Amino acid sequence: MNKYITKGINFLKEITEWMKVIFVFAIMAGLLFNDPFGVLANITKLLSNFSDHGLSALIAVLVVMLWSKK
Repeated sequence: MNKYITKGINFLKEITEWMKVIFVFAIMAGLLFNDPFGVLANITKLLSNFSDHGLSALIAVLVVMLWSKK
C-alpha cells in the first residue's frame, strides 16, 4: 500500500513540474511574441481581481508562492 502512495505522490510531483515548465514557457512566449496564448492578459486580470492595488496583489501572490515552496 505504501508503494502505491509513493508512486502516486511522485506522479503528482512530476505533473506539477511539467505544469511549471509549460507555464514559464507560456509567459516567455507572451513576452516575446505579443501574448499568443493570452497568459499575460489572464495574469493581469487575476491580479486586478485581487485588489485595486496591483502591486500589493503581486506581493501577496509572491508571498503565497514562496510559502508553498517550504
